[in-house]
Amino acid sequence: HLPVYWSNFLPKARKTKYACCPENHPPWPTHQYVADSVMYALLRVIKMGLGCESEDSRPSLPVSSSSQEEVNKTTTTVAPKADVDGCFICMNPLTRIDAKSPRYTNTTANINSTNNITASVVSGGDWKWVTDEKGKSGWQSEQYGSIIRFRFKISDKPTISITYMRSHSTFGSLRVTFRTVPSPPLRQADIDDLENGTIPSLALNGIIPQFSLWETTVFPYKREHNDIAAIAPWNLLNETVLSQIQRDPAVEYVDMYVVNPNKSHRTRIKIQTVTSC
Repeated sequence: HLPVYWSNFLPKARKTKYACCPENHPPWPTHQYVADSVMYALLRVIKMGLGCESEDSRPSLPVSSSSQEEVNKTTTTVAPKADVDGCFICMNPLTRIDAKSPRYTNTTANINSTNNITASVVSGGDWKWVTDEKGKSGWQSEQYGSIIRFRFKISDKPTISITYMRSHSTFGSLRVTFRTVPSPPLRQADIDDLENGTIPSLALNGIIPQFSLWETTVFPYKREHNDIAAIAPWNLLNETVLSQIQRDPAVEYVDMYVVNPNKSHRTRIKIQTVTSC
């Protein structure tokens, strides 16, 4: 078959295989332009419908407080209400420690500190707050054995989550454990006990085949037997926090410790957000 070119078309496209009507069927970039335009329009409509501020500073449709209340209070759902009620939804976290908030950019407090019963971030090792031109802020470590602690308030039926970076080339795994407050702080001397299982912990895999993406692991209060991915996080939360709450219902605060377990390959790890409900 003779190759076909589309004159004055950028980027230049060349058709070398048989296709119906090659002279007037547009090449792949045209399909991409159409798809991008459609998605842009859909996202604009969604932003206006939600009353969000648009990124290009164009005015969005106003949303009255009464209509917003109706959205929050609606009981009409696509799925049966019983199914929706059976799912955990945290609309108002008790604590949200976000690397994008200036409040949490300082991690110079000592890891052995025990006198701050508020949401806080303290560290040992080389943990530091970093950001980049894309706004990917986070707490980052590249040294084996470095420990960072997040302290937050919990409910009597706590669910906790952590958002961290996974990558195809740069980032490695991290290890997480919990301690109720007050408890002795986790120190670098305890890392061997973490790795051999003497101290309960969970390794979170930071390696994926492609791209670099944020990943969120949820440690749920309720164990769903059909949710295989939640079994290990629930086991850790149950052993370290839920069992303590059963013995002492007055527990209000929990420390999440994140340890860099990478000795050689892929030693970098990064955390964006910790949330408790």
